[in-house]
Amino acid sequence: MAKSTAKPNTARGSITAVTSIKSTKGGISSTNNQELPFEQHFSPSALGELWSLSPDFIRDRFRDEPGVVCIDRPETLLKQGYQTLRIPKSVAARVHATLRAA
Repeated sequence: MAKSTAKPNTARGSITAVTSIKSTKGGISSTNNQELPFEQHFSPSALGELWSLSPDFIRDRFRDEPGVVCIDRPETLLKQGYQTLRIPKSVAARVHATLRAA
């Protein structure tokens, strides 16, 4: 069961944060909204450097992962649109465990 919360669009873009609740072997693991903003977050390039992987692979792997903060800047007439990803430490640990198990 997953719960998603998102802030509304602003004039310059939108910020989306997803909170997930997952069942694990030992019970239920949840990410609290109060703890998530103060947890260490990684950029794709920083996490790629830690794991010796390319930032492109990290972006592709984490783009739709629950818990990742995605800051979306829409395209305007004069500026190209882009997305900024910030990956919480707990999400990185969860994905790393999944990749190790595969």
